[in-house]
Amino acid sequence: MRMPRSAMLLLALGLVAASQSGNLVRIADAHPLVIAGWRLLLAALVMIPITGSRVGDLRRIPTPRVAEALLAGIALGAHLVAWIAAVQRTTVANAATFFCINPLLTALAARFFLGERVNSRLGVSIALGLAGVLTMGIHDMRLSPEHLEGDALAILCSALFTVYLLAGRRVRAVVDNRVYVLVLYGVAGIGTLAVAAAGGLPWLDGTPRNWLAYGLLALVPTLLGHTFLNHSLRWLSAARLSVLTLTEPAFAGVVAWLAWGEAVPLSTLGGYGLIALSVVVLLWDVLRPDRRPPVRLRGHHLGCTAGFTGHGYDSPFTATLARIAGVLERDPDHPIVVVPGADDVCEPCPHLQAGACARDPQAEVRVQVHDREFLEALGLQVGDRTTPREVSRRLERDPQARERILRACATCPWTTVCAFHHRWERSETAS
Repeated sequence: MRMPRSAMLLLALGLVAASQSGNLVRIADAHPLVIAGWRLLLAALVMIPITGSRVGDLRRIPTPRVAEALLAGIALGAHLVAWIAAVQRTTVANAATFFCINPLLTALAARFFLGERVNSRLGVSIALGLAGVLTMGIHDMRLSPEHLEGDALAILCSALFTVYLLAGRRVRAVVDNRVYVLVLYGVAGIGTLAVAAAGGLPWLDGTPRNWLAYGLLALVPTLLGHTFLNHSLRWLSAARLSVLTLTEPAFAGVVAWLAWGEAVPLSTLGGYGLIALSVVVLLWDVLRPDRRPPVRLRGHHLGCTAGFTGHGYDSPFTATLARIAGVLERDPDHPIVVVPGADDVCEPCPHLQAGACARDPQAEVRVQVHDREFLEALGLQVGDRTTPREVSRRLERDPQARERILRACATCPWTTVCAFHHRWERSETAS
């Protein structure tokens, strides 16, 4: 679905904020595990009042999504632990260079687990981003046996970040971002502090300077950084977000130059240029205008168009439904925009009067209920953009969504001739 402009602005802010972790860590002198744990746990505590009444949504999250949110939290905490261990056992340049394979790992994993395609523009963007990071770090890279363990940990760190992104992508399809990051930061923070405590580190002792660092790290790279990055996963694929995170060294380097007077070598400037070019290619891919006019569909017609078998109220209505269903069947990536009422299918309907269904006195009320049930099951809202492929994917990977859809269809008079209903009914029976 198309990413709103407001979400793009929040993503840009999130990338800048997340990049400042290294600069803010310099304020503290505590053990890195303790810093990471308090950063995450404080962020979780702040999210409780921000989430407000939505905290109750935790009880209604489908069990598979809860498991994936917990997995993302564990992966985020383990990612930070692995990164700390890596830089303790190898050079920072080695760790950063080996970690930069993350966009490639994420793209491959997203293709395998989520079915997300890698088109030529995304491939070029990944290649440019990798070249940029290599250009920045290759002159300081040291390949030697004593660095082997740290280099392997950096690759593990990259893989854990991929797990974090992919799990987040699946959860964000159906779960509010505030609820998700509350679980994410809580699990990651408690887990990381538990590792610190198990290692005998003084996790409760902290100077005012350290607590200042914990607070700033919770506010800037976590609450403003990772929260907005996860917000973007509702619209942006995990692979594309992974490429955008390669901009973080550039943002961090600029602030380090301004705040700490760190020199910026020519090779680093060249790397920044390649990363900037990779972002331009990525934005060209994400923002390029889609010349296909979107099909306007209300909630329950997402199922009707997918299950059409040639039946309808009358000839004009059936012909229109056949045309729309044919377009979406031939092009599973054709854009669909979700609308709140009468849509492209409804226009020739003989029961449409004044923009509402007048088949019987309660028809419009029932239709609105069906729309809402479909959208809630699919994790969509009015105004969202989606595709037939995305709708099918959501149902394939979420058994509870399928159950809710089948319950919503139970009172529909067309279920006996609906291929959509029969397909998912067979799927539920088989499972």
